[in-house]
Amino acid sequence: MRYLVPLCALCVVCAACRFDYGNVSAEESSFPDITMEDLEYVRVREGRLTARLKAEIGERYESKHIMNLSHYQFEQYDSETRETDATGKGGSASIELTNNNIRMSEGVNIQVDSEDFTLEAVSLEWQDKNRVLQGAPNTPVQISRTDGTEINGMDFHADVRDRSWVFGS
Repeated sequence: MRYLVPLCALCVVCAACRFDYGNVSAEESSFPDITMEDLEYVRVREGRLTARLKAEIGERYESKHIMNLSHYQFEQYDSETRETDATGKGGSASIELTNNNIRMSEGVNIQVDSEDFTLEAVSLEWQDKNRVLQGAPNTPVQISRTDGTEINGMDFHADVRDRSWVFGS
């Protein structure tokens, strides 16, 4: 009985409390809809493995149509030989789910075996529709080959369709 009165008083106080977080729209929310650890994504097209992606953490924001990855690595497979053709890794990436554009940052390393080169940069952006890979403005990018050749520059831009690349400086 002696605990009943304080308990009733606590219930009355709690019933009078109201938590008002305001009208937080999904667009304004900074919390992911889904958080995944030790994420592994496999892409298969026409029964063939085309890509594999792994990340320590994946955060998906449904209303923003974005997936953020932390400490990721990927493999891309040749469509004819089914062998690994390209590999990469980096600190973080943000994938726009509506158009497959990707912003990679915190260090990026991409190795393309069929072309015998490795590309290293602090950050890169992939524009899927145009098939363009570019570095951030005034940010160094290094391309190296197994024969020891190295090319360094700024304002990197590569067009995958015509297999060309340029440095602005």
